[in-house]
Amino acid sequence: SENGRKAFACGKFHILYACSCECGATIVVDGAHLRNGHTQSCGCLRREISARKNRTHGHTSGGRWTPEFRAWSKAKGRCYDPNDPRYPTYGARGITMCDEWIDSFPAFLQDMGRRPSPKHSIDRIDNNLPYTKANCRWTTDKEQARNKTNSRFVEAFGERLCLSAWAERTGFKRELIRDRLNCGWTPEKALTQPARQW
Repeated sequence: SENGRKAFACGKFHILYACSCECGATIVVDGAHLRNGHTQSCGCLRREISARKNRTHGHTSGGRWTPEFRAWSKAKGRCYDPNDPRYPTYGARGITMCDEWIDSFPAFLQDMGRRPSPKHSIDRIDNNLPYTKANCRWTTDKEQARNKTNSRFVEAFGERLCLSAWAERTGFKRELIRDRLNCGWTPEKALTQPARQW
């Protein structure tokens, strides 16, 4: 807050003010910098903002981010950083992060927990929806490969899986299930009708 005006000038048009910062420090500031908002504190505000951006809430190990913090940070980059290589397929097409997570790594960690193993990474269940507790999970690379936007999903027996997952579960070839569906078979029939032996 401004505490009073110094009765001296610097040059012809520059009036200086003695200002008392909320943290208790007193500094002399150019009046123009006060008016245009360039100076908002004695410097403590800038340090606080910088610390807030770099705070990892104890989630560093050997000077490096933990896998959970890295997953959260990279997900934000994909959504909001135009310089991120993956921004075109995320932020540019409307993928965002929920308000609870965007500025709070602790909230993300509380909702998602630690990743189950080094092979797991963060994944969105529906690739057209944002990063939220309801739409995210820890999955392996194999599971994520099945969840790409170009994967074909089939709903049957109360489940929604991609063709590769149904093929693995039923023992049928993926191409057989695909051809049956393309011919108009119901998903349940396509996944249960025994294949003909030629």
